Amino acid sequence: DQTGRRLRLHHTRARAERLTTRPFGGGGIICGDSNGAGTLTLNGVTVDGNTATQGPGGGIASGARGNLTITNSTISNNTASSTSSGEGGGVYFLAQGPEQLTITNSTISGNRAGRTGANVGGGVYASAIGGATTIQRTHFVNNRAADTLRAPTGQGGAIAHLNGTLNVSWIRRVRYGGLWRDGGDVPLGETDERYDVEVVDAEGAIVRTATV
Repeated sequence: DQTGRRLRLHHTRARAERLTTRPFGGGGIICGDSNGAGTLTLNGVTVDGNTATQGPGGGIASGARGNLTITNSTISNNTASSTSSGEGGGVYFLAQGPEQLTITNSTISGNRAGRTGANVGGGVYASAIGGATTIQRTHFVNNRAADTLRAPTGQGGAIAHLNGTLNVSWIRRVRYGGLWRDGGDVPLGETDERYDVEVVDAEGAIVRTATV
């Protein structure tokens, strides 16, 4: 439903049948521009297989002065192919005020951003001056800042964040089948959790490890 300048999409699939030629981008969904206003909310939506050829945001481009909220959704196999402006293969979010990008319980996978240079964002590109980007319980899988031959061209294969606050978290909500390696039960309600994280390249080789 659409009320005023708010657009909500629920349990929808967005897929382009041809390449977009919009100069601002947004292969699957485009919301506003840097001079506009609006709020976009996606819940249970799949944005898959779209391409922006002349701008950012292969799947979604939001340049509105409003919030972008993605929940229980899949942003997959989208491409921002331009070598000069192809940022945010899956999601491109640009805001000039206190706007918020929030992604929760979602999957960002198989997206590609083709711009050459720093801060490209194969999965997500976020810049919110005075605002915040919050990502919770979301999987980033096989996103690339690369050309068509998968050769790296930029930085931020999963996320490129430029301005504002970035909050990334994973909070375990259930304990179904949750056992430690030694067979002990995993407790609920602990005050602190730590996870071993491995960053791998396109061939599956581990390039960095961290405990978070």
